[in-house]
Amino acid sequence: RRSDLVGLAAVAGRLDGIAIIVADERDRAAIANGAPLDSLACHTKLDPAGTATGLAVIVDREERELALLAVLPGGGWRYRAVFARSD
Repeated sequence: RRSDLVGLAAVAGRLDGIAIIVADERDRAAIANGAPLDSLACHTKLDPAGTATGLAVIVDREERELALLAVLPGGGWRYRAVFARSD
């Protein structure tokens, strides 16, 4: 049942060290199309040093998960997963 599922953003919000980044509508569409992370407006909010786990979740304004990111060894970010939206 869908109501029994807990969203990734809800879990990340309860854990220390996982950054949660809110994307605007333009970024939401760009993420869905696999845009490079450095082309996103929300990219400026991504701070590799600001996450103890090396992970970040990008959500939309309704807190729906858009992507899971991981820190690269050199300090940048890469997509670990992009979540498809049916709505």
